[in-house]
Amino acid sequence: MTIEEYVLKDKDFNSSKFISDANRMIQSIYYSLASNELDSIRSFLSDKVYQIFQNELQQAKDEGTQLIYDDVVIDSEIQKIETIDGVDCIFVISNCQYLRYFLSSHHAVVRGSDSNVQTKNHVFVFCKINHARQIIERCEGCGYSYDFFDVKQCPQCGLENRSCRNLYRIENME
Repeated sequence: MTIEEYVLKDKDFNSSKFISDANRMIQSIYYSLASNELDSIRSFLSDKVYQIFQNELQQAKDEGTQLIYDDVVIDSEIQKIETIDGVDCIFVISNCQYLRYFLSSHHAVVRGSDSNVQTKNHVFVFCKINHARQIIERCEGCGYSYDFFDVKQCPQCGLENRSCRNLYRIENME
């Protein structure tokens, strides 16, 4: 379906906001890899996608190195929107530019480059999360925890819940 058709189906959908949030989510993946903290992004990754990144970290650990992503720039656009098995899925093409390298325990670059920008295109499949699933997140304003599905704004401070991170999960990537 087209973006216009999807907006008719989901009145709250804003493609510009979605792309902005998607870019931040994708960027968070790379920085979480570099800080070895995948748990911070676990809530918006499917098991399959989480495992891809977990394997990348494990490989670096097995080699005795630290994986680094730096100067990450993401530029994305919506490729298509499909309903698959009753779930709305948004296919996003992302041009990812970054420095990717591995550091030894002595902080020397042992693989990759800390000066040559790499470019890689990915297709990320964002699927709307089943509203039966409870997602407890912290408000960006006051830190209050609440279920983002049932409430459009924080019951504590009134800040609007504006992140697609709580409505979509990355189900697949190519």
